[in-house]
Amino acid sequence: MAFFARELDMVVGGWPLNFWLTAQGAVLVFIAVVMLYAAYMNRAEQDEPGAPPPTPAPTPARDADDATR
Repeated sequence: MAFFARELDMVVGGWPLNFWLTAQGAVLVFIAVVMLYAAYMNRAEQDEPGAPPPTPAPTPARDADDATR
């Protein structure tokens, strides 16, 4: 990419093209870091000895009106 940096010296929307490429790349890198962290923490929580099993999500209470529908 650095070899072609001088050829990418265009203006798009009033900003240099390299600004747009850097901005989009930064967002993608951030999303990748968050996904890797979440996967690592999920694995770490599962491997933890003595940890209680995950509890299921609570179900909403049913009203008397729900039974008649």
